[in-house]
Amino acid sequence: MEDSILKLLRRKNYAPMNVPELLRALMAQPSEQQALQAALRKLVRKGRIARIKGNRFIIPTEADLIPGRIQITRQGNGYHRPDDPSMKEIPVAATETSTALHDDRVLVRRDTRIRFQQGREVSSVSGSVIRILERARAQIVGTLKQSSQFLYVIPDDPRLQHDIYVPKPKDLGRPARAGDKVVVELREWESRHTNPEGEIVEVLGAPDEEGVDLLCVLRAYNLPLRFPRKVLQEAKQIGDQVTGADRAGRTDCRKHPVITIDPVDARDFDDAFYIERDPAGHWKLWVHIADVSHYVKPGTELDLEARGRGNSTSLVDRVIPMLP
Repeated sequence: MEDSILKLLRRKNYAPMNVPELLRALMAQPSEQQALQAALRKLVRKGRIARIKGNRFIIPTEADLIPGRIQITRQGNGYHRPDDPSMKEIPVAATETSTALHDDRVLVRRDTRIRFQQGREVSSVSGSVIRILERARAQIVGTLKQSSQFLYVIPDDPRLQHDIYVPKPKDLGRPARAGDKVVVELREWESRHTNPEGEIVEVLGAPDEEGVDLLCVLRAYNLPLRFPRKVLQEAKQIGDQVTGADRAGRTDCRKHPVITIDPVDARDFDDAFYIERDPAGHWKLWVHIADVSHYVKPGTELDLEARGRGNSTSLVDRVIPMLP
C-alpha cells in the first residue's frame, strides 16, 4: 500500500487529500481504512510524505519540506543535512530548532529569501524544524541536581542545552543522590520554550566512583556490550577452518610469514605485510587486509549488526568490536 500511496502523491495533477479522499482515489475498500492510516503514519515517520493543514498529505519537497538529520552546535544552532545527497545543507537558527536534539531525523521547512546587494539579486536559504521524525537517542546521561522544589538532570552533552525535569526515581536497585550520574529516558517534549521531562532509568553512581566514567560513555553512545544470540550463532557456523569453497577464486597466501601492523596486545589482527626479493633482486611487497566481506554476507544477521555498530570502539580498558 505504501508504494500505491507514493505513486498517487507523485502524480502531476495530484491535489492534497485527506484519508477518505485517498481511500477513494486508491479505489480501496472502507475496511482498508485502518491499513491506509497505518501506512500513512509509517511514511510520515520516514519523512517520505508530510501531513499538512486539514490532515491532508503531500510529498514533502512539494511544500519545501525537507527530511534529513540535524546537527546541533554548542551554541544551539543547527545544520540540516537532507536525506537527498544532492541537496545542500540548510542552516537552522537556534530559535528555529524546535525540540530537535543533535542527530535527530527531522522535517525542515526551507525558506529562501531574495534580497538585492550592490544591484545584484542574492538569495539566502534557512530552515525551521516543523516535526521530529525520529529521535537519535531516547536516553540521555547527565548529573542529577536538587533544587528547593524539584529534581532535574543536567545533560553531559553540551549540545543538549535544556535541563530535564525528573520525578523521584523508584526501584532502581540503588538510591539516586544529588550529584550522581544518571541515565534519563525522555518523555514527550512538545515545546522548546518549556524544559523536557524524563524518568531516571539507571543510577550510574558518583562521578568520582571507579568505573562510572566508563559507564557514562557506554550509555551516552548506546554502545552494546553483548552480541545477539543469532549473530553469535552465525559467527560460530563459519568455523575456524578454510574450506575448498573459501579458496575458490582467491590467492592462498597462508605460507607468507607475515608481520602484523598491530601490537601484540591488540584486540584485532586484521592488517599485515610480507616482503620478499625476487631472483632479479627486486623487492616485492605484499599488503594483507582481512577479507571480512567473504564471510559477512549482505543481509545476514552479522551484516545487520555490523551496520548498526558502524565500527569497533576502543575505550581505555576494552574494545567493543564491530564483529564477534
